[in-house]
Amino acid sequence: MNIRLVNQEEMREAAALADSIFRDSEQISMAEGFPFLFSALHSQSVGAFENGRLVAFMGLLPSVIRIGPARLTVYSLGSVCTHPESRGKGIAGELFAAVRGQAARSGGSLLLVSGGRSLYTRAGCRPFGSLRRYALGSGAAQQAEESAGGYRLRPYERGDLPAMSRLAAARRSAFEQSPWDLGSLIDAHAYAACLKLRHETWIAEKDGEPTAFIVAAVPDPAVASTRFPRLIEWAGEPEAAARLLTGLTAKLGLAEFQAAVPFYETGLHEALRSFPSEESPNEGTLLVTDAPLLLRQLRPYLDEQSGNRLGERLGVRETGEGGVRLTLNGLPDLLLSVDDWMALLFNPDAAVRIVPARWQEELKSVFPLPFPYTAGLNYI
Repeated sequence: MNIRLVNQEEMREAAALADSIFRDSEQISMAEGFPFLFSALHSQSVGAFENGRLVAFMGLLPSVIRIGPARLTVYSLGSVCTHPESRGKGIAGELFAAVRGQAARSGGSLLLVSGGRSLYTRAGCRPFGSLRRYALGSGAAQQAEESAGGYRLRPYERGDLPAMSRLAAARRSAFEQSPWDLGSLIDAHAYAACLKLRHETWIAEKDGEPTAFIVAAVPDPAVASTRFPRLIEWAGEPEAAARLLTGLTAKLGLAEFQAAVPFYETGLHEALRSFPSEESPNEGTLLVTDAPLLLRQLRPYLDEQSGNRLGERLGVRETGEGGVRLTLNGLPDLLLSVDDWMALLFNPDAAVRIVPARWQEELKSVFPLPFPYTAGLNYI
């Protein structure tokens, strides 16, 4: 068995294997839906080869997540597949070890995984974060009719990409996206195609200037889907984004539409408060691949938020099995299991449950991290 990075010539074989597992005749190829993942120029995807034939594949793509002034190097894992004849041989475990090694060598502090199977949870991957999922549905029509809020709502055009990129760059927490990224990812329909839906992208303007955009996954008349429409990506003024959501839902006559909003997006929560909602974790699971590196990458954010150089003063040592020991001058060391470490980093109110009062006072301004929704345009 030869486990190594997949080169460009082998990506067609990788896409064919992924298509055989994940696609049917109504769906576009995985290579079309995930163009960056199935490109050796952009990805660091790993394959297992037997006698020169690709029998298993794990797609691995780097990206940057911005949290305030901090930039986190994050890897996303997806399109994980093994040929039926090669299952049950432990190949997936070897591939996942290779993926972790590749991410570590390349400066990745976090690994986002699109699944939650035991292969990942045994390695320390955990559900994480907190979203509120709003159900707009038929109630959106009445709200859309009440007032347009002074906004002009329209479909997006290619010329909107620079303005959309500026709106995206102004977000406090998000995947970094250039105009090239936005155009390519909107066209790719990555997560939408998995659901047999298509993208619908709209702009809100005020006084002739774009103030918000949304990318939604909506029904495709040519394909039968049982999955409900949903918000994929948004940026800009929360009130304008909410008008886009209710306007698009009403225009398309959608009986149900879901908008997943991370806990820290208080403006959009306020704008959607009249709709029913429920709390859930972020999509997929997450692994901290290198805790000291994560804190180094977070240091600009920790220093800015705390106002007392917390990023410089806070230390961390890994204890095995995903756990950590946090250190801070003047306080006793704080020993956390993998579950408590993940909760402290990403879950609201976790600190109240798992850390002593003196530690809470130090950490309350920085944790939980405002981490973006992971099933947006950058979904892998």
